[in-house]
Amino acid sequence: WRFVGVQVRRGDKVHTSIFSSIYASTDWSYYAAGIKHLEKKLSEGRPNSKVVFIVTAGGSMGSNSKDVSETKEGLKHATGKSNLIFAEGTDPVTDFSLLTATDAIIISASSFGWWAGFANTAAAMGDGLVVAPRYIYRPEALLSKGYRLEDYYPPNWKIIDNI
Repeated sequence: WRFVGVQVRRGDKVHTSIFSSIYASTDWSYYAAGIKHLEKKLSEGRPNSKVVFIVTAGGSMGSNSKDVSETKEGLKHATGKSNLIFAEGTDPVTDFSLLTATDAIIISASSFGWWAGFANTAAAMGDGLVVAPRYIYRPEALLSKGYRLEDYYPPNWKIIDNI
């Protein structure tokens, strides 16, 4: 078995207009593309290899139950996969620990995700084992003017369009 962490950021970045007007969305097709990429990459040369995706979701203050519920619905619809396991009732420290211990990781556009990707052992193991979104900010947002992809992500991360 190969284990892939999937870090989904919802909460205020999705449901609060001031934040959603600044930060780029990370839609479900981005995660579906990341899942497809890592299933292929982790199965290369291993015909009997199985890949399972361990999903964390958060971003809301207090309980993350709404984030988990939205993520379950969105990912199952976008991917049609049954090999998704959702970490429920966990705290950010547990989520971070889980995400850094996987064989590969798909992150959202968040600092929590970036650090989970950076601290994940896969980050040093080879190219394309950390999947990250191309856009952090909406292109029209003022913050995007100083954002440079090559300054933000390590060169061996796989970048996928997210908007």
